[in-house]
Amino acid sequence: MDDEIDLFTPKSQKQYDLIWSDTDITFFGGSAGAGKSWNSLLRFLRYVNEPLYRGFVIRKTQASMKQGIFADAVRLFKAWDDKVKVNLNEMTIKFPSGAIIIFKGLDGQAAIDYFQGQEISGAMIDEATHLNAEEISWILTRLRTNSNAKPTAWLTCNPDPNSFLLDWVDWYLYPKK
Repeated sequence: MDDEIDLFTPKSQKQYDLIWSDTDITFFGGSAGAGKSWNSLLRFLRYVNEPLYRGFVIRKTQASMKQGIFADAVRLFKAWDDKVKVNLNEMTIKFPSGAIIIFKGLDGQAAIDYFQGQEISGAMIDEATHLNAEEISWILTRLRTNSNAKPTAWLTCNPDPNSFLLDWVDWYLYPKK
């Protein structure tokens, strides 16, 4: 079935821009069904041939990923390369090059402590409005890598005028003249 559907091509310029952004932090917002999570996963394909690449998909809770974004990622990355190794218990996807994508929820202090000392080549923070500023800031301090990739983070979110994220992007969305 996946052979009949183009899984790998962005459907809009906005989606293309997300995948190929080279900024340190990229925000990708939109309503439900806009392709935020799928295209954020596609972005990892840029790095799957980097043996030292350690990508993370981060959400508020681990449980919210198992049947959702992790299942989608398995489908996507297996369609890209059927030799990827999937660990369902650890929620990791490892490419033949050695590049790895790790799915992690921020379920309490122990989960946050997990990131102490971690080397994050790329962080996809999905549903970023569900996290707080301190959690996201902490993840951003872990961006460093020995791979040939520039360490970056990309955050997906639905529009929420009450989220702290608005303060982070307000200058861009509403420039002062």
